[in-house]
Order: sequence, then structure tokens, then C-alpha cells
Amino acid sequence: MKWLKQKIRSWLREEDLKIIREPAPRPGPDIDGLRFTVMPAHGGCIIQTAKYDNKKDATNYETYIVTDFEDIATKVGEIVVLELYRR
Repeated sequence: MKWLKQKIRSWLREEDLKIIREPAPRPGPDIDGLRFTVMPAHGGCIIQTAKYDNKKDATNYETYIVTDFEDIATKVGEIVVLELYRR
């Protein structure tokens, strides 16, 4: 079995071993912040927030619906305050 390992190692170049050992990149930006996505919808818009949690290695999403009867600027301000208090 030892001869097989040596044979495989001789076939692989050192560059290939370096590529295999590199960690996978973390999705999203490297900064720990709050990201918004605003999507137009019929009768208003949908606002989705995303926060990356380093401890759990997961992204948490929250979705909000803003109707045409609400002021979008005021609603975005309320969402920012709410999300910052959740931290």
C-alpha cells in the first residue's frame, strides 16, 4: 500500500496539492454588515435584508413588504433600526 501512495504522489504536482489544501472562500463580502435587496412588486415593493453570522457560518434573511400606501424612505429607516437592534 505504501508503494501506491508514493506512486500517486509522484504523479501529482506540488501545485495540485496546494490547490486542494486551500480553504473554500466565504460567500459574500468580507465585511460584517447588513445588505439590502429592494425588489419592485405589484402594489409596492419587497425589501430583503441579509446578515452573515460568523459563529454559525450562515446568512440570515428577513423579508419585508412595503405597500404603495407607505412611505418607502420611512419604512427603510424603520427596518434599519429594527435590524440593528436585533444584533
